[in-house]
Amino acid sequence: MWNTETTPGFMLVAFLICCTPHFFYAQSLEEDMIDSVMSESESSGEDLEDMAQWLENIIEINAADDEIIRQIPFLPPIVKENIISYRKKWGNILSLQEMTLIEGCNVDVLERLSPILDFSIPTVKAKLTLKDFVTDADHEILLRASAKTGPDYSSGSSTAFAGDRHKTFLKYKYVMDDLLSACVVYDKDAGEQFIDPATKYPEHLSGFVKLNTKHLSVLAGDYYVQIGQGIGMWTGMAFPSGIESVSQMKYPAKIKPKTSSDEVSFLRGGAINFRYGRVEALAYFSWRNKDASLQYSSEGSSFSSLSTSGYHRTLNEIAKRNVLSEMNAGGGAGVNFNRLRIFFNVNYCKYNAKFVPSTIPANVLKYSSNERIVASVNTDIVLRNSLIYTEIALANNLGYAAVIGWYKLVGSRTEIDALYRIMSPTFAWVNAPSAFKYSSGEHAMSIKAVMYLSSKITCYARYELIRPLWFTFRLSFLLPYSTASFRIKYNPRKYVSAFMEYKYGNTTLSSSHKIKFQVEVKPHNSLTLRTRLEASAVGGEKGLLMYQDVAVRFSGRWSLICRITSFDIESYAARINCYENDVLYNFSAPAYYGRGFSSFFVATYKPIRILSLSLKTHYLYRIDNASDKLGVTVQLRFRWS
Repeated sequence: MWNTETTPGFMLVAFLICCTPHFFYAQSLEEDMIDSVMSESESSGEDLEDMAQWLENIIEINAADDEIIRQIPFLPPIVKENIISYRKKWGNILSLQEMTLIEGCNVDVLERLSPILDFSIPTVKAKLTLKDFVTDADHEILLRASAKTGPDYSSGSSTAFAGDRHKTFLKYKYVMDDLLSACVVYDKDAGEQFIDPATKYPEHLSGFVKLNTKHLSVLAGDYYVQIGQGIGMWTGMAFPSGIESVSQMKYPAKIKPKTSSDEVSFLRGGAINFRYGRVEALAYFSWRNKDASLQYSSEGSSFSSLSTSGYHRTLNEIAKRNVLSEMNAGGGAGVNFNRLRIFFNVNYCKYNAKFVPSTIPANVLKYSSNERIVASVNTDIVLRNSLIYTEIALANNLGYAAVIGWYKLVGSRTEIDALYRIMSPTFAWVNAPSAFKYSSGEHAMSIKAVMYLSSKITCYARYELIRPLWFTFRLSFLLPYSTASFRIKYNPRKYVSAFMEYKYGNTTLSSSHKIKFQVEVKPHNSLTLRTRLEASAVGGEKGLLMYQDVAVRFSGRWSLICRITSFDIESYAARINCYENDVLYNFSAPAYYGRGFSSFFVATYKPIRILSLSLKTHYLYRIDNASDKLGVTVQLRFRWS
């Protein structure tokens, strides 16, 4: 239970400190939109990279092809289809006001998107010369270095880290319109060595080259394959799924280049995507090594799971590095009949060791082999105000999985999305498909809805029920559970907004309650104040967290964000995850528990147009165990064209 004698005073003092006016907070447009999405989502750094790409590359609404329109964030899926139909019927869209004439287009959502929409009329581009590929291309160099106090980095034991406490990220990216792009990424996590002593190669080096033409895309290097709704083939992450993102439909990018620090879920090889009229086809091949624990016997080598952390710090982690070879090959073809889209896909995966499921009670995977074939079919049916999306997959061992979703737009003020998914226990293999929570197989249903009650009030609701096809009463994480959440958002003025959210979760063994309350005020274009209070109760454990953000932007060159957080949370079970602003492209969402406070600030300075410098410091102090942590991140970003 909370300490009633000291907690109120502690929280009050922390709140008064938070509200002092000498803290400032400012963000660029792209950072503000990223934060608004990421803070409400169950997302990752890969999503952050995607969002930043959208915000840095203005969407030419009249020149973009249909697939680009379908991947625009924030817009409901049926509205995207209506935009495509409107362009085909009436031609170019000339303004944001004209877009409001398209059925389902909500004014508030369009205003949110307006900074990244361009309504210019497409023109015939001049023939490119070799000089244009050098002088007219976009270049980006990103260097990020960070360090923090924490575990012992000294040598002498199997749990000690081999490298220093510095984390380093370096990226160079080249983009020439939609024709040619390339990227090289180097990443070293804290505790890792800059050069792998065994191979003499850098810790993690990644890159790609991609060529686009009107009908053909060719990629060589590291990439993701995203098809359908995440069953047959989907590597990498999905787009944000927070309560304000009503549609549960995934928007497959087919072949997507890898530009982040992800070391686990990507493919390495080549891919080709062909489009002509209504027909589309793709093929891909990948061969790469992965981390795993191999067991050896007279029958050969085997493994029971992959190591998915991406870390190579301790002797145990280094011993697992790249010991397993994975081959992925596949392809698909589809056809688009305007309101009906069908895509067929086949994937073949093989390892150089046999996958043997673990015998512990928590592991219920049933398929034992070193190879597997999965065939799937994905369909999208677009009706006037609704959309039906499905994917059905079948494995060579007759394991099956399916996703069936229905999205409905009621007028321009109500959206409803219902999703049902099922997976047999024999379908999951090495990893569970991204569309599912349990690798043991599951039945699941989820419903999301949004109602724009007025220009000032919006209501969001979500309910999800998941029932594994196999569970044991000794393992709470395999029990059936349900969640329900409700958020009401109030915008009385353009510069004032507030929301309250309640989330309830329930399993057979326990229930959880979480509530959020946030107020944001913008008294000036360069100043933002944001206050949030969160409380959680899981079983008999309780938690309370509050933070204050104050922000300012100075003359377009300087920006600064500061936050002070105070928390009193009884156990890890009642932990509260809190999204934090970070340097661009970086992602931070720590879990708070115990009793203490934290603070951070992020400062960005642009001395010249092509250069931005960012600095973040973060400090955490735990009163309950008298421990503290300090972290510093520095980032340099050059971007020119």
